[in-house]
Amino acid sequence: MLTSLSVPHRAKEFQENSDAVYVALVDAFKNDKFVLFGLTNEPGGNLLANDQIRGAMDHAVATIRAEEDKLGVPHHIVSVQGQGWTSDISFYAATPPLITYDNVVYEVHGYPPAASSYAYSNIPVIIGEYGSLDAGLAPAFFADLDRKQIPSLAWDFDSYSNCAPDLLQVNQSSTSLLPSDWGKLVQTYLLAHAK
Repeated sequence: MLTSLSVPHRAKEFQENSDAVYVALVDAFKNDKFVLFGLTNEPGGNLLANDQIRGAMDHAVATIRAEEDKLGVPHHIVSVQGQGWTSDISFYAATPPLITYDNVVYEVHGYPPAASSYAYSNIPVIIGEYGSLDAGLAPAFFADLDRKQIPSLAWDFDSYSNCAPDLLQVNQSSTSLLPSDWGKLVQTYLLAHAK
């Protein structure tokens, strides 16, 4: 099982206040092979320029790599995000690459995600949030992810939040977890891949 760890904060404060947190996370998970570091969630919304976001992401990856190298541990996968609520990672696909560290994956969000938002041949992509697929679009979307071998995380598994599209019925219960219609689509896809 892969665990993703994300540090929430405002993008402007990214470089100033997050270094110690990233160092502490590396120290805490240095021996855990199946940890993915998610640097932030939707940095800057749609207000920051690509170079500002890239600079902050590059700095964070450098901080993580420096601590891993200091400890002599393997480099974990690090997920960096993009522009426009992380719906656009196209600027990372530039040649030469904008982020040159190893084990970096580029995270995109979409409601629903357009294939053009994650279809890159020169950068590894993960869909970190997606939703709002109707039953008619879901099979083609899931088939495309399988064909391109792109991992994905559907939004949102919480029976309390009412932050649509919810995978669960919002029933204010921690024990009665019932899938919503959206959750049933994702559940069907996941069960088809269960071993």
